[in-house]
Amino acid sequence: MEFFTIINEFMINTFGRSAWISIPFISIILIVGLWRLYAKAGLTGAQSLVPILNFVGLMKIVGRPTWHSLLLIIPSLAMIGTLAVDGANLANIASNGLAAMEGSAASLIVFSVSAFAFVVFLVRVQIDLCNSYGRNTVIDYVLITGLSLVYIMYMGLDYEIDYKGPSYNVKAELEDTKAYA
Repeated sequence: MEFFTIINEFMINTFGRSAWISIPFISIILIVGLWRLYAKAGLTGAQSLVPILNFVGLMKIVGRPTWHSLLLIIPSLAMIGTLAVDGANLANIASNGLAAMEGSAASLIVFSVSAFAFVVFLVRVQIDLCNSYGRNTVIDYVLITGLSLVYIMYMGLDYEIDYKGPSYNVKAELEDTKAYA
């Protein structure tokens, strides 16, 4: 319960009492944008709200195999597990000194590698998402990577942006068709 009190105090001290009023409205706008993004691709909007199922839908939108959604889930679980183990080891480190640091160093390496692989894959999926909606400039790539939720909301709510089709492996398919021609 103390955790929620700390979050509440942080929000009030940083943003004032209006944050608790504006956050639900911003969340609703983000949900509507994501809903419309999925609807533009021919998927149900409700699929965008269901955890894990939204990863599967995202992979369908960009044209990746469904099992690629596991590449978004498993590293996340590995990172959370590593942080949980490190949190449990903090008391051991405090009582036993630097001798207990070896386990933490190994888990930090696992965490770093998992986080790096996760970020690289997520950036690639975001770029594929941009390409699937016909947004293929460097500015679009920078915006979706840096301001992911805002840019996804923008793509979903903009009436001029339409779904162009899956973009994953489009170059490989074009090269295959040229080879047979």
